[in-house]
Amino acid sequence: MPSWPSDPDGHLAEEARLAFVAMTRARDRLYMTYADAYLRRSGRSVFLDMAAPDGETRELTRASSRLEPSDVLLGREAEVLLASHPSALNDATLARAQGLGLDLAFLQDPDSGEPFEPYGIGRNPDSVRIDHFSPTTLNDYLKCPRLYWYNHHPGLVEEPRSVAMERGGFLHEVLQDFHEHEEEWRPGEAEQQRQWLEEALQRHLDGYLSRMEGVLDRKREEKQVRTLLGNYIRSITGMQFIRRLRTVAVEKRFRLRLDGSEVVGKIDRVNDVGDGEVEVVDYKTGSGKPMRFAYEMYFGPDLHDVQLALYYLACKDGIDEDGNPLGFQPRFLSLWYPKDWVWGGMRQDIFSVGRPAGLKEYREKPLTDEDLQRSRSVVVRAIERIKEGHFEPAPRELPGTCVTRFGTCPHAAVCPYGGAPPE
Repeated sequence: MPSWPSDPDGHLAEEARLAFVAMTRARDRLYMTYADAYLRRSGRSVFLDMAAPDGETRELTRASSRLEPSDVLLGREAEVLLASHPSALNDATLARAQGLGLDLAFLQDPDSGEPFEPYGIGRNPDSVRIDHFSPTTLNDYLKCPRLYWYNHHPGLVEEPRSVAMERGGFLHEVLQDFHEHEEEWRPGEAEQQRQWLEEALQRHLDGYLSRMEGVLDRKREEKQVRTLLGNYIRSITGMQFIRRLRTVAVEKRFRLRLDGSEVVGKIDRVNDVGDGEVEVVDYKTGSGKPMRFAYEMYFGPDLHDVQLALYYLACKDGIDEDGNPLGFQPRFLSLWYPKDWVWGGMRQDIFSVGRPAGLKEYREKPLTDEDLQRSRSVVVRAIERIKEGHFEPAPRELPGTCVTRFGTCPHAAVCPYGGAPPE
């Protein structure tokens, strides 16, 4: 976190900035807390009076006689919280609840505090209608069917975008802008090409930093994205591991019919590698993995990421937004990690299709027909189970689930699996 400004003007400006972020992000309520003594007698920020001079405020303090239960919780919220802790419902608590006008019948119903679980073994619907699928939704299902349901079931929740996702989206915007002008900068020297990338960055940087100002330090974030893009431009202007003649598509949207179901997505980049073949590139803004782990993740017997597999299928059989076949012949499926500079270059995991390219084994993994068919079967089976309504908790030991040390499931607090799988 950045250090707090020590000068009075800077202190007030930072205080106002944080208050503004809170006031523009809050959907229903905004709770403000402050100390009445801070080295000296203090009080609420003057920015609040500047922002809403006529706004109604109510001070909530322990000593205040004005504090009412309804100031803190809605009645229904209090009922749900109490019902979920039946051991606390003694006579005194029930009498107090009745005095507050809470629904005693609801509180004393043994099923009231149970999690909302419309699906499960013996309770699955006959079928679920889904308009389309995507690599992200299918990957969530492969991690845990219940994670998919919480994230993507219509009308349930809107999945929050993490900082990493926002940064990734920003870098995609910059690189799309950069490569859409490739015919203009490619004939130039390396330094001229770097200047083109710098100009593309400047067109998007201020808007991105302003959007993320509430959660990120501007200088630190700008340094990080410049490091990523610096590695990227060093890589594409240097010696290439495989032949790359030009970029033929960026952020290419596709639709794919797969056994009667529609999958939609967007390919980050497609490179011409000659002989009528292409390289399909997926940018990764995080740290990379050794090739053996990348293979297990994307094409191995226990694969759990179908993104590259869907890109491959889309190139062969998909259509674009205008209904025209993509018509690409994939020669390579590649993962690019601009964050990692290893072995004298940007980390690239390259999966070759049909025949090997002769690269070192830590950089290239030839794919067999069995690998490609397996990944397609995993996609089809996941779609079938979603349509059949199979959303029972079945977390795999992967980042973002409740049974791993690497992060946690964002829904662990409400999922009946509870982050503690049965023995």
